[in-house]
Amino acid sequence: PIHRILGITEIARQELDIPELEEYLVNIRDNSDKVLQSLTALVEFSKLDSQMAQNHFRPVDIWKSLIELRKELEEAAHRKNLKLHIPDIEPQIAVAGDKFLLQECWRIVIGNSIKFTEEGEISVTLDKHGKDVVIRITDTGRGMQEDFLPKVFQPFMQESAGFNRSHEGLGLGLSIARRYVDSHKGRIEMQSKLNKGTIVTLAFPMLN
Repeated sequence: PIHRILGITEIARQELDIPELEEYLVNIRDNSDKVLQSLTALVEFSKLDSQMAQNHFRPVDIWKSLIELRKELEEAAHRKNLKLHIPDIEPQIAVAGDKFLLQECWRIVIGNSIKFTEEGEISVTLDKHGKDVVIRITDTGRGMQEDFLPKVFQPFMQESAGFNRSHEGLGLGLSIARRYVDSHKGRIEMQSKLNKGTIVTLAFPMLN
């Protein structure tokens, strides 16, 4: 039903030339999209254990898995007038993993940076550290209080609540991302300062 609402709303926006309705149609579309995202997050969270139990990991070019999403993520950033930097990098670096889960992880973590950045940019870098490949997502967003950082990967946790909330969501995204990273024997960490931005660091063991 949500997909149907989104489809009908978009058709109405394109075919009805009634300026007075535009604001209402945009609100219907945006709020329907938020409901869809929340439902999707709940479904994904409920399937986590079965998804990861069924995985048969194989060599995955970790940076290529991100580059394939670059256009999609750049469009999301562009809608907020943000710059997103994901450079082309050679040579290939392989990890043992599941490409789908890795790409879902990129969507969550980089999408979070876009969501909580009102102006400026998001940059993604890759480095090697010992036997690990390290990917960092740095943004110029609003950041968060230091005392909330230990809770940031817990399910249903959000820094603001009630009438103080400026963004919708269930607080599941980063918890799902962490489970995906854990399933790849990796680690995810976050550094953040209020009004200074956030750095998310993900590390995965490289294949020999």
